[in-house]
Amino acid sequence: MFGMKRKEPAYDPKRFIEANRLSMKNPLGQAFSDVSCVIPQGSLVAVRSDHGHGKTPFLLTLAGRMIPTSGTLSVAGYEIPAQRNKVARIAGLGLFEGLNDLEENLTAASFLKAEMDVYDKPVRRDYIRSYMDEYGLSHLGKERVRDYERIDLVRLGIALGMAGDPKLLLVDDVEDQLTSSQTAQILVELRDIAHGRNVAVVFACTDEDVAREADLVVDLQKGGN
Repeated sequence: MFGMKRKEPAYDPKRFIEANRLSMKNPLGQAFSDVSCVIPQGSLVAVRSDHGHGKTPFLLTLAGRMIPTSGTLSVAGYEIPAQRNKVARIAGLGLFEGLNDLEENLTAASFLKAEMDVYDKPVRRDYIRSYMDEYGLSHLGKERVRDYERIDLVRLGIALGMAGDPKLLLVDDVEDQLTSSQTAQILVELRDIAHGRNVAVVFACTDEDVAREADLVVDLQKGGN
């Protein structure tokens, strides 16, 4: 009937994401191979590998943005690739180089207003200011993206990714160009999102010590968790 909300599939929150022997080939070769993992809702998860071993494609596959070559994958009860568009609607993305780069001449507030408008949320100045404060961005004022420190860009990406209240948040290369102290700060903030909002937060990293800070580690070079 018109006006009725379509029912979402039932799923076990302890198996919010379930991958079985998931693989992907691309024009450059094998992005990742035979990865199996189970990811609970409300957990902070590290996807770890050395550079060039498929972390970014794996995250984008979980988000419904890329299609695996073989294996099976379900996210919140949706099957990928058949229902990947539905997965994409419940997945928020931090910044992914070359995918959702920010225009350097704009401000954080302008990006957030545009994103809030997409989700029919308030775009009033006080709401945006409060949202920026929530994600540690209030100090930016009218500075433009080109003048931001790396940690501010990471936080802005997270804030944009959370604008639609997703069930899944993906953050690429979490320690890239950050000090160990800054990385630790970001992980605390991501853990708060995962545990406090019952969001599955999945981040990519290369450093094993960084990965150990997560609730769960998916090691792509060892086939998952």
